[in-house]
Amino acid sequence: MRPVSVGLLSKEVPPSGDTINGIFVPGGVAIGMNMASLLRSKSLFGQDVDVFRPERFLDIDEKARAEMRRHVDLTFGYGRWLCAGKTMAMMELNKTYFELFRAFDLQVIFPEKPMISSSHVLFIDKNLHVRAMESGLGA
Repeated sequence: MRPVSVGLLSKEVPPSGDTINGIFVPGGVAIGMNMASLLRSKSLFGQDVDVFRPERFLDIDEKARAEMRRHVDLTFGYGRWLCAGKTMAMMELNKTYFELFRAFDLQVIFPEKPMISSSHVLFIDKNLHVRAMESGLGA
């Protein structure tokens, strides 16, 4: 739904400059990307981008899915700036989600009352009330 941090993840253009999307950028200039904005792109993720709907990755063709994943993966950086812990983080997240959904049926208690989010470099969420019941499939 959103990046961990709202920073611009800026990088400095090499001293010789670089051409980005056909535009020359002089050396030494700091450029950054707004991940929060990128992950809310309606042209990429659909008109309902503000709705938590993970099946959006399943209901599309492989080319569109790969493009969406490529943009989501930018959260971890790219190239020589790629987060060294990305592989470990993805492994831990996948294991955590698998075990949680295997062992519990989760239900939002007040779906008509959205959680409250605030951000001061990192996001803080409040009032997301969830009922967790054993699914009967757990260990």
